[in-house]
Amino acid sequence: MESKQLRILIVEDEIAVRRSLKGKIRRYEQCNFEIEEAKNAEAAYEQLKKDIPDLIFLDMKMPGMGGMAFLEILRVEYPKVKVIVLSGYSDFQYVQKALQCGAMDYLLKPVIKEDLYKAISEVKRRIDQERMKVKSDVEDHQLLKRSTALLKDNLMNDLLYSDQKQATDLLKKLKMLGIEFNYDRYLIMNLYILNVDDMKSYFSSEGSLLYFGLENLIKESLVHSTQIVSFPSKVNHNELISIIGINEQNASREKNEQDSYTVIKNIRIYQNIKLQLINSELFSNLTELYSSYEKVSSVFQESKKDSELLFVDDIFRSKDQSLLGDVWSVEEEKHLEHLLELGDAKMSAEFVQNHFSKLYHGAGETTVGSIALSSAMFKVFENYCQTQPLGESSLTLSEFLLKYKDDLRVGLISVFSQVSGNPETGQSKKESKQILQEIQEYLQTNYYDNEISLDGLAKRYFINRSYLSEVFKTEFGVPFKKYLVQLRLEKAKDLLSEQRLKVSDVAYLVGFNDPDYFGSVFKKQVGMTASVFSDKFTV
Repeated sequence: MESKQLRILIVEDEIAVRRSLKGKIRRYEQCNFEIEEAKNAEAAYEQLKKDIPDLIFLDMKMPGMGGMAFLEILRVEYPKVKVIVLSGYSDFQYVQKALQCGAMDYLLKPVIKEDLYKAISEVKRRIDQERMKVKSDVEDHQLLKRSTALLKDNLMNDLLYSDQKQATDLLKKLKMLGIEFNYDRYLIMNLYILNVDDMKSYFSSEGSLLYFGLENLIKESLVHSTQIVSFPSKVNHNELISIIGINEQNASREKNEQDSYTVIKNIRIYQNIKLQLINSELFSNLTELYSSYEKVSSVFQESKKDSELLFVDDIFRSKDQSLLGDVWSVEEEKHLEHLLELGDAKMSAEFVQNHFSKLYHGAGETTVGSIALSSAMFKVFENYCQTQPLGESSLTLSEFLLKYKDDLRVGLISVFSQVSGNPETGQSKKESKQILQEIQEYLQTNYYDNEISLDGLAKRYFINRSYLSEVFKTEFGVPFKKYLVQLRLEKAKDLLSEQRLKVSDVAYLVGFNDPDYFGSVFKKQVGMTASVFSDKFTV
């Protein structure tokens, strides 16, 4: 693996010693260095919060905190940072205590050049070795359970974009994979890799392994969290989404902030990675999953990328006060309630248009502002629907934001028009060849949906059912139903070969409603029962 630049922090109260050591390090030709200085442990600790070095040269006798106390902090909070202690004392017991507290080596002052270079060489060798091990472990573990991990990622992406009916089935499938959602509160922690192409090239054999490595680092960082489910976004190639289950006693901003900085610190094992971490507001129900995610996404779109950590509640609280303050109030809520009660679609549409125009005139057209205003208006609609038997009374904020994400103004007008019975409809058709390609891709990632049907696909892609059946068979050589069964059997074989699951659970996970039918089809197509096939891979 290519050797990277070594980042060094010299913590020493004597300026002459710092300068001497810095000069000697720069004359070492076997490595490139980025060298920073701090005159005491307190200053070094503050510097660590901004940038974490690979190696610290630490003077053990300094005013203030002192080297030994700072070494203990490093051992607990920054265990991956290598430390070489500097001491003017040759007392073995003193040096031994420093080594027991996590120091990798020690140098006596004045520092001899040859001893310094030997110590740096060993640090560099150790760091390169650790990075190689991380890379190797990621590759080994990911390749071992590729299909199971991919199924989990697909199910989680589907859950993120699902309505309530779809979510029920997806949660059952996730439970079979050992993923359950039964916590007091939830948090979305989104990790954006700003230089994702560079980082993927680190794993030259397979770029997707980057996210598996990041997922493991997040789990190692949040050891006190009961549940962490991370998955790469299907939509944004630089985004890793983590849904964290939080019990009420841990639902504090301070704890969230501490955990977030721990994640950022540990992810820096990938040197030169550029990242941004954005946390959602805490929410208590999975029906709020997409709306919470959409707020995170909007913050990322409009944020300055030099801020490593952001919180949605900070951004939206600011927006609600300074941006919506001029366009939204209790009086505006009552006005909208009155229009809904009147069932006047035209006046409701004018209300929406006027308020969005006022918002954009004051702050410009921003995604954050649009979501904040749309959420406020939709809340009024939800409250109204609680006492009204309307067609879309069960629509949640998440479902609304997902359904109308391309134009929230049009979405509000459409939803409000349900009151007067004038919903808007209409979409354009696509060429059949393109549709078949999209259907094939859809089946590859959604084969586990037991409600997939030719009728459903025809409606989804706005194409005649009979025509779709005909062109599908022509394109793929088999009828739709047979193609789907064959695809599901291939996925079932992957799962049976990777981990010990009940045959009935595998049947359900790949989209069969009837385990007996699955068993019959599997034996006919594969030549052996699913149980016998699974036993072949049991260690």
